[in-house]
Amino acid sequence: RNQPKPEICKQNSKFGDLHCTSMKIDLENRAGIENFSSITMDRSSQGAHVILQEAEKLRTYAECLKKAKFDYKEANFIAALKYLLGASLLEMDNTEKVEGEKMRHVEAYHTAAKLSESCASQYEMSQEMAAAALAYKCMEVACMRVAYDKSLGQQSGEWNELQNIVQMTPPGESPSSSASDVDSFNHQGVIDKFAKTKRGLSHAARNLLPVAQSQPNIKPLLDFTETMNLAMEASAKSQNAFRAIAVTSEESQDEELVSAIKKVVDFSFHDVEALIRMIQLAMKVLS
Repeated sequence: RNQPKPEICKQNSKFGDLHCTSMKIDLENRAGIENFSSITMDRSSQGAHVILQEAEKLRTYAECLKKAKFDYKEANFIAALKYLLGASLLEMDNTEKVEGEKMRHVEAYHTAAKLSESCASQYEMSQEMAAAALAYKCMEVACMRVAYDKSLGQQSGEWNELQNIVQMTPPGESPSSSASDVDSFNHQGVIDKFAKTKRGLSHAARNLLPVAQSQPNIKPLLDFTETMNLAMEASAKSQNAFRAIAVTSEESQDEELVSAIKKVVDFSFHDVEALIRMIQLAMKVLS
């Protein structure tokens, strides 16, 4: 398929030390999905920051592709995967120290979540529901990792307050989050109550708001609740996208695709590296 040469991106004229006209070849050689598994999983803050730098370069590259009228969705999604991986490696490094402008793992997770959401939305618009399911799963996992981090810093009294507020949540619909995530999360009683209704988290957030205004120490719980709400919404969208491709794939008898996507959608948020490898496999099946 012939495509016009991309023009130099005026806003971001360079991708690292490469002009935009050279970036497409660079992506194919060292940042394409085929080569993603060759990245060394260096479990140190230094290795994580290298991956995060690659993610930022890919995101800049995707912007250049977009301006040049190229398909930029894959580059953006690979960038999101790199942010997710880099955040996970930083989180695992117990000696993590932040110097200068280096990212903390929570910030990297936030970036991964936002970029994944953007990718998922673009995939939905182009009716690429399998890729949308994968992107929404990445958003879910990134948000769950942030929520998990927030939960570790809360005192038992604050969790009791959240427990009481969640108990006021009206009973409702079926869970919208992955059962594996809910069952394995800390403070399981609170999370289980959240999962009993799709509206439970937003309801709890509304109940928490006046409490947070009068008691500043409750503000972290509000942040936690909002983050969990985003995770649950992303999970629901991922499952909806999967159901859409399951019906289509059933008609075409594409069992391998359905199986690969289902493994990702059903996976827990605890092992980010394993999740990314499963996503790689699913994307290879898609291609």
